Amino acid sequence: MLDVASHAQDYDRERTSPRLDIQTYLAWVSATMRTNGWVSRNKARDIFGMAATCDIALTTWEDYEKHTYSDIVPPSDSDKARAQCALQWIRDLPDTAVTNDYLYNLKTVCSQVLIKYNHTGIAASLIAAYERATQQQLERTSSQQASMHQGSVGDKITVEHMLVTDCFESEGNYGVTFIYQMKDSQGNCYTWFASNDVLEKGETYTLKGTVKKHDTYKDIAKTVLTRCKAVLETTQNS
Repeated sequence: MLDVASHAQDYDRERTSPRLDIQTYLAWVSATMRTNGWVSRNKARDIFGMAATCDIALTTWEDYEKHTYSDIVPPSDSDKARAQCALQWIRDLPDTAVTNDYLYNLKTVCSQVLIKYNHTGIAASLIAAYERATQQQLERTSSQQASMHQGSVGDKITVEHMLVTDCFESEGNYGVTFIYQMKDSQGNCYTWFASNDVLEKGETYTLKGTVKKHDTYKDIAKTVLTRCKAVLETTQNS
């Protein structure tokens, strides 16, 4: 078992030394995530006995270099490619897409070839951030390709197999509005602003309603419905 704590003093002594090759380090982060998943330092602090991914990766790398353990498996070619792709993504990220302090700091650190020990935490988070961004882009692309506006404004439509993909509340001057995001079996996206909490995320319904307007959000076509009536399809089929 790797002893992360035993390296703490070494980290403290060398925190200001920019000696870690970031691409090699990220390959070790990728290898660690394949085995243990992603654990941030904040999560590790909250759970007794849990070590952060960034620390496990660094410890494993150093133990491998020192031949401390004979059974340590180095990063695979896919880990190295994953690290390279993640670095390319953050370095090419346009300034307009750097929308918060985290992304700004991440891009600043990852623009370097060598990083300091006290930057390993944010550097390690790049792999998880890259995978989230990649997954979100795939979902956006899929929705953009599939979703089309349905009906004409004012039409009454009936949609079967309507999956509720998200739901949340918004409180305003006239009370609480329940906002439902939905998708039919053809990939068309819908939004319903309801006055009552009537749908459940993850459930599938047959929905009858009136087309209020055609909207586009993040390049995804959405049909906004109003005055809807919903029947839970599992109830219909029982």
